Amino acid sequence: MGALCHGSQVFLSAKLTKGRKATGYWPIMEDMANAGATVLDQPVVVDENVITSRFIYDIPQFVDAIVAQLN
Repeated sequence: MGALCHGSQVFLSAKLTKGRKATGYWPIMEDMANAGATVLDQPVVVDENVITSRFIYDIPQFVDAIVAQLN
């Protein structure tokens, strides 16, 4: 599963972030932490089968992480 920018909010609603490392758009990082995620301010965070990224400028790294996971 992957989420970019505010897409990580879907993971919050689905309660998929508790106990996981993740990142997202800066304004939602506090919400992610409150939902139990270990929030990292990095372009991409991979935690098992969950890939998260902060914003559109990180798309190249996000795509590389998805491709690596698929391989």
